[in-house]
Amino acid sequence: GELAWEIALNNAVDLGAKGFKVHINIDGMAPEFLGYRMMFRVAQERGVFVIIHTGCFHVPGYKIAGGIEPASFESHVSRHPGVRVCFAHMNRDHPERALEMVNRHKNVYVDTSWQSVTTVRQALDTIPLDKILLGSDWPLLNDDLQVENTRIVEEACTSEQARVILGENAEQFIDGN
Repeated sequence: GELAWEIALNNAVDLGAKGFKVHINIDGMAPEFLGYRMMFRVAQERGVFVIIHTGCFHVPGYKIAGGIEPASFESHVSRHPGVRVCFAHMNRDHPERALEMVNRHKNVYVDTSWQSVTTVRQALDTIPLDKILLGSDWPLLNDDLQVENTRIVEEACTSEQARVILGENAEQFIDGN
């Protein structure tokens, strides 16, 4: 129940957690699942962030196949405006949907994981620079993926923009400053 989730999530923060991750494909739960509702409630109370896996990935072992749309979390984002929310992978094949959420909500961010140079440039043209985070998807797959994600950001941006995306934005997102 709610109390068990609240205790567990608060314990995680007490032990040093800076945020929570929602991964519907792995969890097999709907966006309104009690555990996710409690993540947002505790994140609001404790000043930590929530990262939501979005986009369509075809991975063996996923409990739910297909894409997870950023808009399916609209109610959580709206009810908890103090929670910093990152739509991981910028909704992969449909980044415009994640970018729309950034423009509708001051507390929403996106990351660059699994995105192209063209998509990162689209994000720079569509949303504020401080809403774009380097996405590495680490420790998934291999180190080459992280190197490639950094290269994509550096190619898509000016050196100043890259510096901000590769470091400053993440520090501010994690710490809430």
